[in-house]
Amino acid sequence: MSRTPHATDPLQQLATHWRHARTKKDPVADAVSLATCESQQPNVRTILLKKIDARGVHFVTQSLGEKGQHLASKPLAQICCHWPSLALQARVHGRVKPMPAEEVTAWWFQRDRDAQLLYWLSVPQSVPIPSFAHLTKAIAELRQFTRAYEIIPPTPSYVGYIIEPQWIEILKYGGKSRMSERTRYTKKSGQWCAECLAP
Repeated sequence: MSRTPHATDPLQQLATHWRHARTKKDPVADAVSLATCESQQPNVRTILLKKIDARGVHFVTQSLGEKGQHLASKPLAQICCHWPSLALQARVHGRVKPMPAEEVTAWWFQRDRDAQLLYWLSVPQSVPIPSFAHLTKAIAELRQFTRAYEIIPPTPSYVGYIIEPQWIEILKYGGKSRMSERTRYTKKSGQWCAECLAP
């Protein structure tokens, strides 16, 4: 396969596609699948996309949960975006770096108050709990306890990450013919190179 140097910045393309999906009210515009590594086992789940800029793809999570533990031991991840309104899929693969603290704090204060309180329960994501009713009762009690507080400060377990892409793949669906246009952009010596892939 031939490679084209100095390709259009795929991060800019990705940000534009995301913006268009949101404009079209795509119900899953912000939802992306995130894959992390646990030893030799793959792990995937849906997260919310926070930002795409020249640094990479941004998301936040809980450091106590599986995602945080996986990324602490092996800072490598892939995400897959699927935007039905655009008939488009995108994958991003790269190293994961911590998001600057001031940006994490800014995202914290955009969260719903109950979503903030959930972090203050300090229950690691994915661990067994007695029941969902137990969780809602704990939140209600914490809500009552903190009612006099104007703001809820961030917890140490609320963290952010930026995926610095090593490659980005953008696939435009070909419909019934399955003749999808699939392009992979790989960063070589600080520049993006593009190659066309078989559907």
